[in-house]
Amino acid sequence: MEQTELTNKRVGVAGLGVMGSAIARRLLECGHMVSVTSRRRAAADSLL
Repeated sequence: MEQTELTNKRVGVAGLGVMGSAIARRLLECGHMVSVTSRRRAAADSLL
């Protein structure tokens, strides 16, 4: 994906199950600042 003027925007992801963690990881790879919330600490740890 090509970086656009949206890069470095703050984005929130609620829930880090299979889909949420994949979305959060892709947003991070694209350069966005991502805030997450999850019931499981281990799910968030994998994104740090």
